[in-house]
Parts: sequence; C-alpha cells; structure tokens
Amino acid sequence: MTATGSIAEATISAATGMPRLADGSISLQEVLRQPAESVADEVMSAEADQLCGATGNSRNGYRERMLTTCVGTLTLRVPKLRTGNLFPGDVLERYQRVDWAVMAVVAKMHATGTSTRKVQRVAAAMGIERISGDQVGAICASPDSEAEELSTRPLGDLPTPYLWLDATYVKYRHSGRVASTAVVTRV
Repeated sequence: MTATGSIAEATISAATGMPRLADGSISLQEVLRQPAESVADEVMSAEADQLCGATGNSRNGYRERMLTTCVGTLTLRVPKLRTGNLFPGDVLERYQRVDWAVMAVVAKMHATGTSTRKVQRVAAAMGIERISGDQVGAICASPDSEAEELSTRPLGDLPTPYLWLDATYVKYRHSGRVASTAVVTRV
C-alpha cells in the first residue's frame, strides 16, 4: 500500500467517524464501547441534575471511575456535588470495578480450571486492559460465598417438595440402526 492510500483511508475513517483497527477494519468493540460510556455518563448527569434541582445543591465537577465491561473498559464521569454525595446506583454498584457479565465469564473459567494467565489472555481479547490474579481471585470468591450460603442455610420447617430422577443409557435398534438413548425413571 502506498502512503497516498493510507492517507486516503485515514481521511475516510475520519470522515465516517468510525473507530478503526490498525488494518483499517472497523473496531466493533469500540463502536459498542463509546455509546455505552456516553449513555452511562448521561444517566448519571441527569440524576445529578435532578438531585440538585430538588435540594438546591450545585454540581462540583466529576470524578473518573473505571468500569471493566464486556465491551472494554469504560471511563465513567461520576458527577460530584458541593454538599453531600451522589452515587448513581442505577449505573454501577459501590466499589464495583468489574461488570457482572465479565465476572460471570471469569468465574466460569476459574471453575473449569483455567489458569490465571489464560484468564488474563481471554480478558485482553475482550478488550480489558488488565486483570490481575488478585482480581480473578476476588471475582471467584463472590460466587463461592453465595454458593456456600445457599448450601448451608437451614431448611428446618420449610416444606421441601422433591422429585428424584435417574437415567441410564441403553442401546436400542431403530430403523435398522443401533442408537443409545436415556431411559429416565422417577421416584
């Protein structure tokens, strides 16, 4: 490719406003990340305006907050107020740095025995700049504690209906072919 060709591609890319990768193709991840970041910022800004109008408070700039999502890392602008705090619970939870979808993927990979380094490589492929081994451990500890809580809760006086199912696979002949199928029994 000539220098003139690359200049023409850069001009077309700038004119269309589409984020491009190094090879000139459109970055779909960036196409999704930018509007997600803008919508989250607009929601938080509207919430701050509503709160200021109701209480007579005024805004006092922004603080940046990083949130790792499945479309990449969003840099959110959380509005600050002159008096009091605004925390946009509609958009993100307190101290949350990773989106639930990313947490589910990381926890699933960890549960299947994927190493921390492989988890980091998958996260990088998802557009997450960096995820440490400590973050992987913290993400996986949350579902473990929830599962522990569910498995150790007392059932005591709760009526607990149950159905026992069991299956065994048997071979049978159908249309001249031998196939395996499950025979399910219930008690």
